[in-house]
Amino acid sequence: MLSKKIKPWFSFLLAYYLVVTIHEGFHALISYFFEEYQTFRIHPYGFEVIFKTPPEIRHGFSWFLISGFSNFATIFLGYILYLLFYITIILLLADPINIFIGTFFYKGDAFGIANCEK
Repeated sequence: MLSKKIKPWFSFLLAYYLVVTIHEGFHALISYFFEEYQTFRIHPYGFEVIFKTPPEIRHGFSWFLISGFSNFATIFLGYILYLLFYITIILLLADPINIFIGTFFYKGDAFGIANCEK
């Protein structure tokens, strides 16, 4: 098992590398479709996808997709995971509330469970 001091750092690094893989992966994938992918580099300060076209002459819809879609994808994924977290919390709370408190007000599921007749 991981120690209590290492576990948060391990979780952070795992999340960081997951985001980098998704973000830079979309740069590489979209640029590959437009035949602009050249190579991938790992620097001490971060990760980088190298393209064939120099930055001075990059323009057009293809570059909008190459540079922008990865940002959209990581933000969208972040919001989906955020919503899934809260949806999970609501679902975990909804049934206990329905069974326990709902019984007093509208004869919730507990009334039906207790009075099941054959």
